[in-house]
Amino acid sequence: MTNLDSNLATQSVNYTLCDHLLGLEERPWSTRNKQFFQGLKKQAEKAKENSLDTRVPDAPLSHPLKDYTGSFEHPGLGVFTITQDDETLKGTYNDTDFTFQHLHYDIFLVTAERFEVHIKGSFVTNLDGDIESFSLPIEPDAKPIAFMRVAGKHLQEKNILEQFCGAYEVMDQTATVAFKGEHILSLTLPGQPTYELEPYKEDSFRVQGLSGYSVAFQRDEAGVVTQALLKQPFGTLIATKKAE
Repeated sequence: MTNLDSNLATQSVNYTLCDHLLGLEERPWSTRNKQFFQGLKKQAEKAKENSLDTRVPDAPLSHPLKDYTGSFEHPGLGVFTITQDDETLKGTYNDTDFTFQHLHYDIFLVTAERFEVHIKGSFVTNLDGDIESFSLPIEPDAKPIAFMRVAGKHLQEKNILEQFCGAYEVMDQTATVAFKGEHILSLTLPGQPTYELEPYKEDSFRVQGLSGYSVAFQRDEAGVVTQALLKQPFGTLIATKKAE
């Protein structure tokens, strides 16, 4: 996919100029390139047909469609952004648009419309039941590359984060959520060190340095934060936000 963004007309002109410079007989590069590209299109259509033929019937998605949307990042390849488009998904990666066609379970046929390339992409659910990653075989003959979900940038905005700040009562003790700097939250529990909260997904944060620990804030019907669910490997504690 990284080598498909080519212009056939430019290639044809370059090859023709090289023939002239080398004193070679002029060859029909434009025709050859068109035939090559048409061959690639036929292979892509055949691959799409094979994918559709092997789909598993009656194998629905494991989550609502909106749960598959978000930003998924690979440290060396950048961000693949997935959004909902009516009853399906669409994606953007490196200025290329992708469409999604559900095959079975959490597997989609992902198409780069610009290049008419069809490849299978898959989503992975973590132990908390959340869609955690999106994998795609970007390079031929290589293992699928996993793009990990990253939190939306709005979870670093001060006006959003300040909604979670305050004192929370849990088991007759007080847990405190406060700012650590301007764009990071911290959690302090009696008798324990202060932990930094790492944005995870909407209204949810992971406790940095503690595997399996997270905080999910709950809102009432008016959208006001009223509780915090302190999730731990051995259970979940409910912390009620104190009135200011």
